[in-house]
Amino acid sequence: MSNLEAYSVSSRRGGLMVSRFSRARQLALGFAGALFAAWGGIGSASAYDALYAFGDSLTDTWREPAEPNLHFEGRWSNGPLWVEYLSENLGFGYNRTNNYAHSGAQTDDTWRQILRDFVPPAEPARALYVVFAGGNDFIQTVDENGIDNSLWNAKVADSVNNLSNAVVALYDRGARDILVPNVVDVTQIPLLNKFFSFYLDYLRDKVRQLNAQLGPALDKVAAARPDLRLYRVDFYTQVRALLKNYRAYGFTNAEEDALADLTVDKSFDGPGRNYVFWDPIHPTTKAHAIVAEWFYETLIGPQPLLTRLTPGPGSMSLTVGGAQIGRTYVVQRSGDLATWTDVQSVFAATVPPPSVTLTNDPPRGFFRLKVQP
Repeated sequence: MSNLEAYSVSSRRGGLMVSRFSRARQLALGFAGALFAAWGGIGSASAYDALYAFGDSLTDTWREPAEPNLHFEGRWSNGPLWVEYLSENLGFGYNRTNNYAHSGAQTDDTWRQILRDFVPPAEPARALYVVFAGGNDFIQTVDENGIDNSLWNAKVADSVNNLSNAVVALYDRGARDILVPNVVDVTQIPLLNKFFSFYLDYLRDKVRQLNAQLGPALDKVAAARPDLRLYRVDFYTQVRALLKNYRAYGFTNAEEDALADLTVDKSFDGPGRNYVFWDPIHPTTKAHAIVAEWFYETLIGPQPLLTRLTPGPGSMSLTVGGAQIGRTYVVQRSGDLATWTDVQSVFAATVPPPSVTLTNDPPRGFFRLKVQP
């Protein structure tokens, strides 16, 4: 990683997603279109030497390939998926043989991926494991279950058991660091978001029911295994926040998928790359990069970032929040999120946090914070 210790995005603080070529914690604060970012110090995530993933088409890159013409190299998206970005963030290349996800999998299939297919590494405790499933339990059951509470209650209970059992199965095979996102609000994907509102409300309640039961189930698993480090991601809340504020994240459309929009060029790097959804179910690679940053931040915890902008005549003051005393940071600037230039160094010598004053020459600027070693 040269002199850059880590990369992260914080949606909890109004975070904004990076491009495919930049991993940075970013925060938009509405002055001259400025975008803030920080690259913070890596924590325990640096100890991992491999990433193993289990789930469905949000994760699968090769076992059940997507159709080839409108999807990128077998992925159900227009580019790399979160598992590839997270591998890079953790400091090693993506190894597809460690990805056991199958497109179309429900939670019972995901559990079976571990029981049937997973071959533990020689040192399983040195790897990170991600169990990421649940959306298909709803998407593939809508027609069958309708508004039958008894059917849905049974389905939810089964899904919770499958996910908690998947964690137990990994633990029994030597895994000690396991990350489990809860289930996304499937009513917001283009495949379903045009349904009648009363049914969307009903289905959303069932997703919430699953998530409400999943938390205690995972608590029970963790309590019985003191050496298990179980990382939770509130994927439901994070995705809802992204879709509500999609323009702040640099997206242009959050309701329609790029492939369904007849006015949009279907090239992978065309205007559709800035949609949240590439097809009726699956996110764009830009959204996948956000997901990877959410997962990464869960592993390493909060990091320093540029938190406050104070405008002045022809200039602005940026405050470094969460700075570690005695550390030196470099503010970098870009006009396109691809090429970055060092602007000014700042040394965190005291509390309150340090700030830096910059000339606001161009009408739009992007800023990030680099941590010096």
